[in-house]
Amino acid sequence: MKRKNSAQSTSFVILFSIAVIGTFFAYSLNRDNVQKKQSPIVESGPIGSELFEIQEPKYTDPIPTVDTSDWKTYKNEKYGLEFKYKPDWKVGTIKNKDGYYVIQIDPGVRYSNIQVYISENDFYALNGLPAQKTQIAGKEALNLDGMVLGIKDNANYFTFDLGVSLTLKPLFEAITSTIKFF
Repeated sequence: MKRKNSAQSTSFVILFSIAVIGTFFAYSLNRDNVQKKQSPIVESGPIGSELFEIQEPKYTDPIPTVDTSDWKTYKNEKYGLEFKYKPDWKVGTIKNKDGYYVIQIDPGVRYSNIQVYISENDFYALNGLPAQKTQIAGKEALNLDGMVLGIKDNANYFTFDLGVSLTLKPLFEAITSTIKFF
């Protein structure tokens, strides 16, 4: 006696088969993408007493060159810091914000402020983040995707934070390229 499959049983088998094949296909694609995104370590070695990893640079869009020749200069005698900023922007300070002296660079109402946090204790919000080492103003610096920079000069830690206005990244990089310590 032959048993007929019901429409529900047939539908279940077809849907189950599609789910298994789809899961396998999605897993294969994801595994290939993860392998392609990992950047291999080029070199490891000591810098001072720390062990660090140098990775191949990630692809980024080219950053346009910004002319800073007509920009104003901000100078802070107490912390020995100088940098340039756009003439139509405003710069102000907060003496003590959670233990940090903060310089706010205000690009206007459409954008969030760029902030410079200064402390004798540590960088602002950089601990444990995957920052790369670079050079800024002749000092070793930590760079978090060009959006947060940490520079130690003498007894002070300086954290330059772009904030959430990512369209200002070329101007932020122009500002940080003009940093001087004295």
